Amino acid sequence: SYSSVDSEIALRIENIIKSHGYTADKEYFLDKRSVDIGDDVDKKISEAIDKCDIMIVVISPASLKSLWVPYEIGSAKRKGNVRIIPFLVHKSLDIPQYIKNLKYETELEGINDFFSRQLRDMSESIDESLQKRFEFAKEQAYVLGSKVLGFFNNSIYKNDIKDFSIKNFPSEADIK
Repeated sequence: SYSSVDSEIALRIENIIKSHGYTADKEYFLDKRSVDIGDDVDKKISEAIDKCDIMIVVISPASLKSLWVPYEIGSAKRKGNVRIIPFLVHKSLDIPQYIKNLKYETELEGINDFFSRQLRDMSESIDESLQKRFEFAKEQAYVLGSKVLGFFNNSIYKNDIKDFSIKNFPSEADIK
């Protein structure tokens, strides 16, 4: 969220977000890219807030006078699960009461570091999830292999192997 006066800063933040592989309209919203002439601006912004997990708010003298910025922050707070990141364009600015309890950033490098951490955390989470799935699949393959091997051992023991055909192969129910 930002005042249109601060569009240059918003574009610099957008460049940081894009540098981490995010794509406009699918993974982030910037009105200059996401709202076309004739679109219902309020509706587009509300839809974007409904989909978002993170909202970066540019706090500047212009945004402190804006009606849109507090409206957008209020919408995000009502949603309840949006991380709001205030970005102060100057350290001397007073943070509005409605976001005073949030840790803020004053350097673009801090925004870059935040997105680097987000991607690293997502990657670690995906790696952990894949590792768990692999271990589960390995266990299931072992169980399946044991049951199939048991089937063949029983067939050999019973001397039925000469009659073996696909119809004699254990069904899914036999394996469970």
